Amino acid sequence: MDGLRRRQKAVLEACGRTPNGKVAYIDIKQFYPSITPAMARKAWRDYCARHSIPDLYKSLGFKLYNYALETSGKSILTGPMFSHFLANLVLETVDHWSDSLPVSYMRYVDDLTLVGKEASVRQSIELIRGKLAEAGLQLHGLNSQKTLWVSCADWVESAADFQQGEHAIAWMKLIGDVKKLLLFRPET
Repeated sequence: MDGLRRRQKAVLEACGRTPNGKVAYIDIKQFYPSITPAMARKAWRDYCARHSIPDLYKSLGFKLYNYALETSGKSILTGPMFSHFLANLVLETVDHWSDSLPVSYMRYVDDLTLVGKEASVRQSIELIRGKLAEAGLQLHGLNSQKTLWVSCADWVESAADFQQGEHAIAWMKLIGDVKKLLLFRPET
C-alpha cells in the first residue's frame, strides 16, 4: 500500500499542476505472463552489471529466474517478490524514457497513470504503446474496462480515499485478527 499511496500523492500533485486536465489509468495486458524468461534474464543481467552485483548473488538471481519453468518456460511467475523486482527492471527503461512525455507519468506495477491536458494524455498513450511494443508488451485499448478516464477535478475530490484513517487501521486489524483466528484455531 505504501507504493500505491506514493503514486496517489504524485497524481494529486500532478492534478494540482493541471487543474483542467485529465487523469488516465491504463493497464499493460497480461503483464506478468508477457514477461518472457529471456526478457527477465536480460533485465537481471543489465541490472547486475550496472550495480556491480557480486557473482554469487548474480547467479542466485539466475537460479530464481529458473522458476519460470513452472510456466513451461513461457513467462515468469506472478506473485513471488523476485518476479515483482524483475518486472520493475523490465519496465525501468520505459520509466526513464517517460520523462520525455508531455504529461506526468506514474506507474504502480503494470498500471500506468498519466495526468495532463487530454490531447497530451492521448498522444502520450500512443507513444507509450509504441515503446511497450518494442519491449514485447501491449497496453489495453482506450475503450477497455481496464482503462479509466477522470477529470483532475474529480480525481482531487476522491484523493483522500487512500489515506489511512482510523477506520482503515481498525479494518486492517480486524482482517489480521480473523486470519490469526483461522490459522491458530481452525476448529472455531
